[in-house]
Amino acid sequence: MKRRSILGLMSACALGMPLTSRAVPLTEGRPANVILLTNGSFLRYRRILLKTMAGLRRLGLIEWAPPDNDNRRAGTADVWADLAAKAGGSQLRFLPDGHYTYGFEVGRRDKVRTAILKRLQEKNDVDLILTLGTEPSLDMAKHVHDIPVLSLGSSDPVAFNIVRSAEDSGQDNLHAIVTQDFFSWQVRCFHSIFRFGMLGLLVGEDRIVQAGAEEVERACTNLGSGFTMVTYKEDSMDAEASYQALKKGLEDLIEQGIDAVILPWFSCPDSHFPEFLRMLTSRGIPSFSQVGTEPVSRGILLGVGDTNLDNYGFFEAQVISQVLQGVKPRNINQRFIQSNGLVINLKTAMQMGWKPPFGLLLTVEKAYTTQSPAIV
Repeated sequence: MKRRSILGLMSACALGMPLTSRAVPLTEGRPANVILLTNGSFLRYRRILLKTMAGLRRLGLIEWAPPDNDNRRAGTADVWADLAAKAGGSQLRFLPDGHYTYGFEVGRRDKVRTAILKRLQEKNDVDLILTLGTEPSLDMAKHVHDIPVLSLGSSDPVAFNIVRSAEDSGQDNLHAIVTQDFFSWQVRCFHSIFRFGMLGLLVGEDRIVQAGAEEVERACTNLGSGFTMVTYKEDSMDAEASYQALKKGLEDLIEQGIDAVILPWFSCPDSHFPEFLRMLTSRGIPSFSQVGTEPVSRGILLGVGDTNLDNYGFFEAQVISQVLQGVKPRNINQRFIQSNGLVINLKTAMQMGWKPPFGLLLTVEKAYTTQSPAIV
């Protein structure tokens, strides 16, 4: 049995695909044309894409994958350009003009979505659509029904009705990875280090579901801790206004007596980040980043690490492999069990006057000793 056949069999077992199913290859005698739609420039999206490509190379579906050695870039356009030029192999073709992004802009979303749907209708040159982010996954799931749509990452595809459930996407052409216990794990881990009595969640008013607010509150209740949430209005066209709203939200949480804060993705200019941090460190309030390494490198105290992304990316590569073999995305397991680690900013800990336990330092994925500017 050839290596690719063996790996395909292993993929089927790992993903819960019935081995007796009869599948027709996605394309016959040519590579599958692929496009990517992302919500914007975000470090985690880049890492997921890189790890997925590494998985495809491991499976023999491409001959080259971009190295994951630049932790200062958050976009995916350059990765896609490299894939289009260098990936090789006979199974996949990353279309050079196939990288699309909403740029985290509400106004741009309609224009980009319309352009993609027009391409699908008029050019008919796309065989597989990959998405990164909640909005892209929602849009492609809603408007595309005859081309496989694979959501490589979204905050909560079940809560956002991208898919019907963790067990069933609800559409033959749709698959979305569903991670479990992500937000409650964060709260439990944070609480095991700081026995907070009142946890505050500071979140943009349009990101409440992405932040897992209900799961965070439920985890606090189970721990016997208090919970409060403050929302603020983000303005993609006015960074100063967005920061002032963010700052006011943190002030409101402090007035409510929080002794710890958890932060989903948020935008804060480099010029204002030290002030934002001082509001926390001067009061000894520990902070936790839901989105991990980038905010912690800037100065947030703790956050989710990235060790699980190797397995995450291979899981997604296996999904792509099965789709290429003709398996309906709906018939492929969507559940992925997270294995998480932590990252810590030691400079922030020092500013707080907190000495991390030695045991914690032995287990973290990475300890930052500086507070760097934003990743671009």
